Amino acid sequence: DDSINPDATDIPDDGIDQDCSGSDNKTDRDGDGFFDGAIYGSQEDCNDRDEDINPGATEIPGDGIDNDCRGGDAAIDADDDGFSPPEDCDDTDDSINPDATDIPDDGIDQNCSGSDLKTDDDGDGFFAGTIYGAQEDCDDTDEDIFPGAPEIADDGIDQDCDGSDEQTDDDGDGFFAGTIYGAQEDCDDTDEDIFPGAPEIADDGIDQDCDGSDEQTDDDGDGFFAGTIYGALEDCDDTDEDINPGATEIPGDAIDQDCSPDPAD
Repeated sequence: DDSINPDATDIPDDGIDQDCSGSDNKTDRDGDGFFDGAIYGSQEDCNDRDEDINPGATEIPGDGIDNDCRGGDAAIDADDDGFSPPEDCDDTDDSINPDATDIPDDGIDQNCSGSDLKTDDDGDGFFAGTIYGAQEDCDDTDEDIFPGAPEIADDGIDQDCDGSDEQTDDDGDGFFAGTIYGAQEDCDDTDEDIFPGAPEIADDGIDQDCDGSDEQTDDDGDGFFAGTIYGALEDCDDTDEDINPGATEIPGDAIDQDCSPDPAD
């Protein structure tokens, strides 16, 4: 080969001793002891301008640099789940990786899909889970129940998810209208003197204590009650069991036994 002789210029790192010096000229610009050139195979210095990059260097995972010249940066997998960033969106937790099953409505993206899985079984646009705070759907089986829904008062249902049913107390007596309250229902929410436990006024035709009826007075036990509300059936003398609207009138005894305006007595 007439290109190989003592006067020839040696071409470095091609594996040929063009100038017959006894060896090929090798390039080591950064002085790290490794040479630039494909002929060196696995010992080639992949960056001969940086002494910290060579086949003998320690690889630093995740720094974007191929420190040990093996063809790329080593991937980080700090949690040993088989996935590295950026594919592994949390490399400190081995339960979080692209193969994990996402737990809905916990605020954690277990499967690295980009967001937590949200539950909206009733399709009302609101999600179940305490992580949603004031926007939590308190009943995800009913599309009419969600934060901001129209509240129906005194039905025992919290439609707007504010923590309680709306209660009606128009008269301000502390008792609420609605059959759901049972024995505590205000039977007349327009009158503050009428509520469960209020003092009952007997024989006035008003059920002040909401027990279902007005209290009736029958002191003499004859089955008839004192009070003008009873009209023709009013007991005109509730101290005498023989005087009542059903009694037999005895003429001429100056006693109105049958409580009638009959002039006989």
